[in-house]
Amino acid sequence: IAGGTSSDSSIYFADGTSGAAQYAGWVQYEHDNNALTFGVNTSERFRITSSGQLLVNATSASISSAELFEVKSTGNGFSHFRNNHSGYAPIYIDNEYTNTAMAPLITITDGGGNRAGLLLDPNSVFDITGQGGISFSTGGTVGNATERLRIKNTGGVGINTTLIRNNRFLNIAAPSLD
Repeated sequence: IAGGTSSDSSIYFADGTSGAAQYAGWVQYEHDNNALTFGVNTSERFRITSSGQLLVNATSASISSAELFEVKSTGNGFSHFRNNHSGYAPIYIDNEYTNTAMAPLITITDGGGNRAGLLLDPNSVFDITGQGGISFSTGGTVGNATERLRIKNTGGVGINTTLIRNNRFLNIAAPSLD
């Protein structure tokens, strides 16, 4: 399939002969920006950019040119990675560059500039960081679990309490006995 330098080469999958039914699905090469797109249910769902970035549910990258993979959820959606194996379900994040600095494995941001991260230093020490602090919860899913431990960004620690007084380093509340 050949196309001009500023046009597209496409394969369409139609389930009708008029309107959006003519392009319910597609594979399209955009010659003007050298991107390959895949459409499902009349919407673009997957794109490979000219620099090799893989974009899912995004028509343009909101990531830096050094980042290669973006999954954009819409509405209340979220990204989910699943391995269907009964005994072993890893997700590897591998930084093949070796140096002496701490390299972030996962950086989390809320879009408003607040950041947290999971890091591994050169001595294999696992580091959890949170701009405002870190908390550990049990007994439920995100949003309805009970917080058990909090470490504020000032170093104060609370066990079974979210009330951490600035003049105390360690704050402990008796747990409820069930």
